[in-house]
Amino acid sequence: MRVLLVNDYKEYSGTERILKILIEEARRHGDNFKLCVPVSSRQFKKTLMSFEPDIVDFHNIRRIGILPLLYSIDSGVPICVTVHDYSLVCKNIHYFKYDGTNSVCQESDWSMCSRCPTLVKQNLPYPPKVFQFLKKRGVMLKTPSEATRRVLVRFGYPEERVFTVYHGVPLRDEKTSDEGYILYIGSKVPIKGRHIAERLSREMKQYKFVIVGSETGRAAYGEPGYVPEEELERLKRNCSLLLFPSLWLEPCGLVHLETMRYKKVVVGFSLGAVPEYVRHSTVDSLEEMKLKIEEYMEIPKLRRQHGLENYNVVKERFTSSKMYERERSFYRRVVGEV
Repeated sequence: MRVLLVNDYKEYSGTERILKILIEEARRHGDNFKLCVPVSSRQFKKTLMSFEPDIVDFHNIRRIGILPLLYSIDSGVPICVTVHDYSLVCKNIHYFKYDGTNSVCQESDWSMCSRCPTLVKQNLPYPPKVFQFLKKRGVMLKTPSEATRRVLVRFGYPEERVFTVYHGVPLRDEKTSDEGYILYIGSKVPIKGRHIAERLSREMKQYKFVIVGSETGRAAYGEPGYVPEEELERLKRNCSLLLFPSLWLEPCGLVHLETMRYKKVVVGFSLGAVPEYVRHSTVDSLEEMKLKIEEYMEIPKLRRQHGLENYNVVKERFTSSKMYERERSFYRRVVGEV
C-alpha cells in the first residue's frame, strides 16, 4: 500500500512523532508511506503525480488548507483527514476556555465563538468553513480517541464518518530503575497543567519533583527549557511515576504511553482520552491527585504492580505495530468506498 501523509510541519511534536513511527512501521511491513510537507500547490501536485498513492491522509488540515485536498479529489485519489486536536471546531484548536476559568469549552456549535478570547492570533480558516466543507464532501475523519470523536459528532459531523484509530508506540527494552522522583513533562501553556505540577511540588515537599519542558510552548531545539529526546527517555525510564495534569480534552497525549512502556504508573485527570489509555490512576480533582501520588510514593509494591499492568496494556493494545494494523485497516476501508 502507498500512502501519502500530508502534514504542515511546524515543530517536532506529537503529530510528527506519530508520523515517524507510522513510516518506520510501513517500511518494516513492506508498505510505502511517504511524508509530504506542502510548501506550495505546485510542489504538492508534483508529489501527488510522481508518488501515485493509493490514499492521501491529511494532518493539521486547517494549516494546510483545502487546495491540496481538492487536487487529490480531482485526481481521483481517495482521501481522509486525521484529527489530532480540536481545530475543526475551535479557533484556538484546544476546545478550551482561555477566560480565566481554564476549563473545557462546553459549546456544541459556533454561536458563542465570537465572545471567546483567543490565546493567540492565528491566520487560519474559520473552523466551520473547513468542517462543513469536509462534511459536505463526506470525507472520513480519523481520531486518536473516542473523546475527540464525540466532540466532532456533537458539532454535527456524521457519526458513521468518524472513526477512532488509537495511537501506539514502539516497545523499548532498555534497563529501567526507580530513582524516587515524580516526573512532569510539558510546556508552560495553560492546557498542559504545568502550573499544577509546580504547585504540587511546593505543597508536597516530602517528594522530589522533576519538571521539564519548553518555557515558550514550542518544543524545538534552542527554545528555553528544551530537553533532548535522549534525556527525556532517560527521565521516563527512571522515574517513580509520571504526573499528567492536562486540563483540556487531551486527544491522546503520547507522553503517557511512552512512559507506561517502561512499566511506570501515570497519575492524571479523567479528561479527554486519558482514561482510554491509562489504567487505575485517573482522578477528578486536585485533592484526589495528591492522595493518589501519596499512595503510590508510599507503597512501592503498588506502583510496581500497576506499572506492570500499564506495560501490559501498552503491549496488548498500544504498540506501534498494533497502531499500524489499525491504520492500514482504516485506509483499506476508505479505499474500498471509492
